[in-house]
Amino acid sequence: MSHTVWLAIAFGKGRQMVVTDTEGPCSGPALQRAIALAGMSISEVSRLSGIHRTRLSEALHMRRGVPARWLPMLPPAVLGHVVAGLAEVCGLGLCDLPTAETVTSDVGALSDVVSESADVARVYSEALRDGYLCAAEAEAMERECDEAIAALLSVRMRARAAKRERVIGVAV
Repeated sequence: MSHTVWLAIAFGKGRQMVVTDTEGPCSGPALQRAIALAGMSISEVSRLSGIHRTRLSEALHMRRGVPARWLPMLPPAVLGHVVAGLAEVCGLGLCDLPTAETVTSDVGALSDVVSESADVARVYSEALRDGYLCAAEAEAMERECDEAIAALLSVRMRARAAKRERVIGVAV
């Protein structure tokens, strides 16, 4: 079954099971890794999510998908690692999205776009000098691209706020 199909199942009707291979990002072992990466215990996740501890423990040790209805119940730190796993198998990347409240200066936001875009160009041109792109250079390029995208999204969030409110004050 393709990853696209089980993603649709995972985020579709809440009563369906997430169908995945035994090591997929929504399998019990993958969820167990996500809990560990979040620095949480099974008891904490159970308490915060409302999922009965015994049922959660059983699902973590079984090599099959976990109920899709559990995904939105997971603590954000755990869900973030699950989503990162889903994105990875789909060939997607993740970056932190800004909110309208995180923009303290419109001039600063525009400056960040220019600065981060220049960083992308710098890292890319440095990587191309020898005619090869190694893993470390690719990682640096990806990181800089994520930062540039986040800066652009910050400006877009301000534009959306202005559309919604019809007019907003400019923060300098």
